[in-house]
Amino acid sequence: MSDVPGVSQDTPMSRATILELPIQEAEAFLAKIREKRMYAYSVYEQAVKAKAAARADKITASVHKAIGMMQKEIAALDKAEEKVRNRINKIRALILQLED
Repeated sequence: MSDVPGVSQDTPMSRATILELPIQEAEAFLAKIREKRMYAYSVYEQAVKAKAAARADKITASVHKAIGMMQKEIAALDKAEEKVRNRINKIRALILQLED
């Protein structure tokens, strides 16, 4: 252990606590902890944003697929409606023939 001013007495065998560190070293130590935490948090935020973007892309693709299916179904309904109208007209024509 050294008695040199400004040098902490932190060794692998005898770890210094934050209370034993000089103020500058304690502040530097805390600043490094904050930097590491902020880095980890920024990576976390990026991951959350990427996940949200991927989910939004997946949902958007699902919406486009559903819209395409609905357009096909609407076209099928239009054809079915036209067939029903034609069938109604044929029935009316047959009824008129019966009345004559």
